Order: sequence, then structure tokens, then C-alpha cells
Amino acid sequence: MIDYQKESENLIKKLDFIREKDFRSAPKFGYFIIKGRIGNEDVVLRISPQFDGEKKEKIFREKLASDILGDQLVAKILDSGENQTFIWSIRKYYSEKTLSVDSTSEELFHNNDIIKNEFLPESEKIISELARKLKIIQESDWPRNFDGRLKSKKFPTSLDEIDRSLIEKSTSVNSQKLGKFFLEKEKIYFNKKDLVPCLGDMSLANILIKTDEVLFYDLEYFCIDQNSIDIAYLWNYLWRYPKWQEKLLDLMISDENSKIKFRFSLIRVILGIYNEGLLAYQRNSNEVILEEKINLYKNHISGRYIAAAVESFEALTEVK
Repeated sequence: MIDYQKESENLIKKLDFIREKDFRSAPKFGYFIIKGRIGNEDVVLRISPQFDGEKKEKIFREKLASDILGDQLVAKILDSGENQTFIWSIRKYYSEKTLSVDSTSEELFHNNDIIKNEFLPESEKIISELARKLKIIQESDWPRNFDGRLKSKKFPTSLDEIDRSLIEKSTSVNSQKLGKFFLEKEKIYFNKKDLVPCLGDMSLANILIKTDEVLFYDLEYFCIDQNSIDIAYLWNYLWRYPKWQEKLLDLMISDENSKIKFRFSLIRVILGIYNEGLLAYQRNSNEVILEEKINLYKNHISGRYIAAAVESFEALTEVK
């Protein structure tokens, strides 16, 4: 049996890492997130067991995003590596605050959809900066040899990739209308010309506020996808703040074609969130807890967003 604590200490020594604070660690299972220093640089070292292939892929994506997009847009990954026991990454430490509150809850978005009070008066400036940087990211080049590997794993591209019965129970969408929408719009939507680099996880908790600019971090879901997917993800997380949503659409969605693509992206985003969350509860919980979560999801505004997005852009923006 591997002594992960001992092996992690050996790795830390090899990396010349000076340990300061453990953020979240589970030594028994080989997971460590530690703040410290390497030389004069404040960093965060994240260590995972070698057998965690999913985490290995996430580290690859995060390092690639850092290399492609640069530290003016995203958190800088200084290094990554692996040995027989671990995979790891070293990220620059940022003391700035995230856009969302720091607490967690059992709500659908775990409070990552609640903006810190101090940033609420800055909505105009923050949304404008978010839109500006998202456009730069969309215009960034990427190594085409990674196209296949960088497909998103969060957002379904067809209804065959989801548990339809769970979606029907947890949203107000008509499944026949949803299927018809996919059939009618997929040729317009799945256009290779619209493939761009995407952050893939635009939770408010992954947005750092640095004086007059924003910085994106936790890039484990970096992907190549349709150009409205990040916009839709962020818009959905801003459900508590209609004026923020409206400003984002004003800056990023300009014509009828982009409205259709935004609707399609939003449907994919919410289907992905709902399907992943409910399948996890189905695997790991009893029927009573699963039913509670289905009701929680159904009563959330995101469930109504899907139904409205199938109908029209105007119907979507009128959802309360």
C-alpha cells in the first residue's frame, strides 16, 4: 500500500517547494492542495494520485490553456509533471478575490452564483471587462493537432448523451420540442468555423477580480467548442442578476444567428449541469434524496431557461 503522505513529502522536497498552508488535502487517497513558495514565487501545488486519469487530463488542459492564452487572461501554470505515484501542477498564487462568495451550500450552484457585495456596484465595468477578455480568448489560436482531444466533456452534443428521464423530471422542458430544436438547429450550430478556445467552466468562483481587470482560473475544463458556450455558461450563473445578464448579451450577442447559437449553447450547458449532478445523486444516494434533488433542480430557474430557450430568444430573456 502506498504511503501517500511520505511520497508527497519526497516530491515536495524534490520540487524545492516550501510548504506554508494546506488548503484541501486528503493524504489517505493521495490528494493535496498546498500553498507555498518555490524560490521567490508564491505558488499553489496540486498533487493527485497517478491512477486518477481524469485529473491527469484536467492538468493537461489547464497547462495548455495557460500556455496558449497567457497570464494576462488566465492564471499562470508554472509547471506540471508526473512520477510513478503522482501527477501535479504548480500554479502561481493569486491573493485577489473571486467574484463569488467563498461559502458552499447544497443549492444547485453551491453559492458560486452569488456575487460578493463589494462587486455589485461595479457591474458595468466588470461585465465589460469579462466580455472584452472572452472575445480575446475566442480569437486566440490553438494547436490544431489537439482538436479531437480538446472536445468538451461537460456539454452534451446530442440528446443520446443524457438521461432523458432525469431531464424530463427535473425541468419544465417538453422533450419532443427539445428533440425538434436539436434537429432543426444543429446544422447551424455545429459549424466548424465557430470553434474557438473556451474556458469551459465560467462559474463566478473561477473569476478573479484584479483592480480594473479580471483573470480566469481553474482551467481544468478548457476545450475547443462553439463560440457562445462560455457566454451561455456565465449567463446561467448570473441568474440572480438580470441586469448583469442583459449587459452581457448586449456586448456578446449581436444578431439573429448568434441568438440561435446562444440558445443552443445554453441548453447544452444546463443539460450538462443537470445530467451530471443528478446522475451522481442517482449513483450515490437513496431514492428519497434523489427525489429531493430532482425537485430542487426543477424549481430552479435554469430548468425554466431550457424550456424558454427551445421556444425563442425573447421568451428566454423574459423568464423570471
